[in-house]
Amino acid sequence: MPEDKIKVLFVCDRPDFRCHKMAKGLLATGECEPYLLATGYDQALHAPSFNKAASFGAAFNSSFFIYRMLDLSSNGRVDIPAKPFLKLWLGKIMRAMEPYDVLHAMTPPVTLSKLAIECSSAPAVFDQYDLILESYGKEHQWPREIEDERWCFEHAQGFVHKGPKAELDFYRGRGYHLAGPELSYPDGCEDSMFQPVGGKKLRDEDGEWHVAYAGGIHGPGRECWLLPEFEALAKQKIHVHIYPAPYSQAHEQLGAYSAPGVGGGRVHMHGTLPYPQLVKELAKYDMGIYYFDLDPVKFPSLSKKLKTAAGNKIPTYYEAGLPVIVGERLEYSASMVSEDGAGLVVGTEELPVLAERLKAADIVGLRAAVERARERLSVKTQAKALLDFYRKLS
Repeated sequence: MPEDKIKVLFVCDRPDFRCHKMAKGLLATGECEPYLLATGYDQALHAPSFNKAASFGAAFNSSFFIYRMLDLSSNGRVDIPAKPFLKLWLGKIMRAMEPYDVLHAMTPPVTLSKLAIECSSAPAVFDQYDLILESYGKEHQWPREIEDERWCFEHAQGFVHKGPKAELDFYRGRGYHLAGPELSYPDGCEDSMFQPVGGKKLRDEDGEWHVAYAGGIHGPGRECWLLPEFEALAKQKIHVHIYPAPYSQAHEQLGAYSAPGVGGGRVHMHGTLPYPQLVKELAKYDMGIYYFDLDPVKFPSLSKKLKTAAGNKIPTYYEAGLPVIVGERLEYSASMVSEDGAGLVVGTEELPVLAERLKAADIVGLRAAVERARERLSVKTQAKALLDFYRKLS
């Protein structure tokens, strides 16, 4: 592999901001040419982060969607006859992007990563966004996805993941053979999106605390997962501003959060915003919140996963200049915020008295720590580690 410019082909469904930030950081090093091949992408937003970007095309996208649905519904009981044809088709599309030195296959869906790895002659990196077996256990509704995940782990030449080493050790402990190098690569902070810390806040107008929640909001066990927690904050005159993920808008029942009188008018449901606009919008609040709490008896797999979860909420809040309130059961994320000195770690029993902790907190000091933390997580800084990782695959 050449030691000057490395050509990396990212293959994914639609590039999320993890993919976007990786590519933008790599491009900024001057030592890498990132390429993108996806089912679709935002030309104005994402294309400038890549030297070359292309979509699979509508015909392939439709064919792959039908194949994947049939494959999942069969749960591995039969081989779908269309697969050899899809592999030939995808291989031709990928060859049109050559030459490239490394394939970086990003999930979801894991089915697409498997096809891409099968079709690539270059070393493959498997980047599993949502670790299926670790997150959901064998109770996952589609055993076929667990099989595909294992195949990708055992056939890729390297592995990138968001959380600590324990994430992949989970699989090794179950007999998976992960032969290549691995890189723990939390979502980064994009320098161009950094908002001023300590700027004008809503608190300046009404004297009350305002915290932001961005992302998916529902989970197992109850219909409105975080509503009781948000109402507990509202009782303390803490406003909660919710910015649901696009997935939430399409698949989750959000009406309970915006019903009249919820939280005495202090729980606010906002719309889904394009990422750059979201970061600017969040800057007017005091803190971001990242909090989940599951019954470990009812949901053992997900409860264990919370310990290593590395949500993209923290970098997003950092970009907006916000310190973070993070739940103590999110052990890895809580340790990150704690080590950065950029927020408050809270347990279940502390939510009803959070206002007291906010009142006693050194907000100026927390904001200064956010500035340092987002420089540490800068995509330009992180890209150097990613480049070194790619070079290990030569």
